[in-house]
Amino acid sequence: MPADLNESAAGRTSYVYAADGKTLLTMFYEEHRKYIALNEMTPYLYDAIVAAEDARFYQHNGVDVQGLARAFVANQKAGSVSQGGSTLTMQYVRMALRDSA
Repeated sequence: MPADLNESAAGRTSYVYAADGKTLLTMFYEEHRKYIALNEMTPYLYDAIVAAEDARFYQHNGVDVQGLARAFVANQKAGSVSQGGSTLTMQYVRMALRDSA
């Protein structure tokens, strides 16, 4: 893994679906994005992301063994992928490496 991970603008399309999770309402491309500095974002956004994506963010060092075990057991019981176990750190590294490739 590289020593420094460079920030890169994600060249991805965002999809917005209806409450049923299937009906595509709209797509946002590069022209519908406004990039701002991290210090311009409200702290509530950070709290919301952590609450939704990695509730134990402040209790682990990037790899949440408890979360991985929970997801493994749930996925084995379901017979398919029903839960994820990746932390915000793991998600960031995956996206940074993919976007820099």
